[in-house]
Amino acid sequence: MKTFTEWLKEQDPDTMPFRDGAPYTGSSFGLRADKDLGPLSPYHPDVDRGASPAVIRMPFDGTWSHKNVGGDLGTLLQLTAKDFPIEVQVGHTQAPFDTDNAKGRAIRGEALPYKPGDEGLAQGVHTHTGVLLSTEYVPELRRLDNKEWYGLFGWTSYGHDRIKEHCDKVGWAINPTLEKLNKQVKEWKISYIYDSWCIRLLPPYRQPAFGHEVILLDSRKWLKI
Repeated sequence: MKTFTEWLKEQDPDTMPFRDGAPYTGSSFGLRADKDLGPLSPYHPDVDRGASPAVIRMPFDGTWSHKNVGGDLGTLLQLTAKDFPIEVQVGHTQAPFDTDNAKGRAIRGEALPYKPGDEGLAQGVHTHTGVLLSTEYVPELRRLDNKEWYGLFGWTSYGHDRIKEHCDKVGWAINPTLEKLNKQVKEWKISYIYDSWCIRLLPPYRQPAFGHEVILLDSRKWLKI
């Protein structure tokens, strides 16, 4: 079986196509940057990128599908790699025509018929990107990033330190933040959180072909998208 590290080397993340230089906006992977969370959950296991350039490219050879999902994402573009259990999911996307349940194949770098949008509960036009990896790579990920925030015994001392540091930075109160985080990990069915990845049981509309429980990766760190 090919390792995740081997697959990454073949793909060369330094040159991986996706949003043609669209800036990172809002919250990156981890705790949100918002000073006022409002109804938002504090933990953000995805990455946001801005409206322009509006092109969305296939980051690797594989298949794509697009569907209307409602809720917070509105729409979901799923980009699935050929011969490896990894998928890039892009929320809030718009199409120039009705493409609900549309599917196709594309090669690395090919422009797709979608652009950033403000579907669902998006606050402005952008893309919301999540990278899903099969849980069979958990042992390898733990060797690559073993800085655990949350696990079988709850929040670790390392996790508490990082949360407090973030609260001090953005002006959140620590105790209400921990209450919100505890509620979120339970409702979202998150079992582990590390610096650059977590394990989550996804809702049915987001589940890839390779499993219901998946690794969610920091797309900016691992794939540089």
